[in-house]
Amino acid sequence: MNYSGWGFAAVVMVAQLGIGPLSEAGAVTWSVKTNTNTTVCEGSGSSAANLPTNCGTDLQFLASGGTAKIEASDSGTNDILKLVNTKIVAQKTLTNYVLTFDHTFAPGPTSSDYTPIYYRTQMYGTYISGTAPANKITTASTVEHPVGTALLNVALQTAPPPQLNFNYYASPFTTTNMTGPRKIIVKVTFSLAIGKYVEFGNGKFIKVSAQSIPDVSNAPQDDESVVSLKDLQKILKEGEPVACMGITLPDGGCAGIEVKE
Repeated sequence: MNYSGWGFAAVVMVAQLGIGPLSEAGAVTWSVKTNTNTTVCEGSGSSAANLPTNCGTDLQFLASGGTAKIEASDSGTNDILKLVNTKIVAQKTLTNYVLTFDHTFAPGPTSSDYTPIYYRTQMYGTYISGTAPANKITTASTVEHPVGTALLNVALQTAPPPQLNFNYYASPFTTTNMTGPRKIIVKVTFSLAIGKYVEFGNGKFIKVSAQSIPDVSNAPQDDESVVSLKDLQKILKEGEPVACMGITLPDGGCAGIEVKE
């Protein structure tokens, strides 16, 4: 397998106090703003907020595999906030536009015994062109607990120039005694050349979710770094020289099972 030209992601801690639109209790709210903080479009919904086709005259939210929307799931034991079925299309050159969405969750996952709770942020999408220099996207998330106080922050950024498909994630954790409401805020900062798009549809998404176990690695990973059973069978049949069933490290090493001819 040729792993040359893979992108990378930077994980940084960021301060994001006071970002995002004001939420109603239990509502999903969202807005799109320019790099000068001018609101282009905004909206809200109860547990889900459908996105309009036209966001002013600057961009479009097109359906991809279903209704373009932002939805929240508050089961009492898990928190999930995600953007799904959405293709963001630039009607003009967009530079550092910001899509912000948030939701306040009722008391849910608790860590009264100081058991870690991991809040995984994942950015899994596709560009129409991975080579357009104007294309870039950063997803930053904040978990507030109590509401109004940032507890966890993380940011994921596609490598320049971005590859066609990308899948980055990170899972910071907390052992704070989480006994009250929490708020998740997601800030998606994106730049797109005119006529280009970035897509989070057909099973792809931007998502923040609580989980009780850590990822294999808290470093962002490209989805192509894991070899599926089907691919492994193909490798063994065709006798490809070397492959990694697991995660390929930056130095070319393999964290997992190395398959050789």
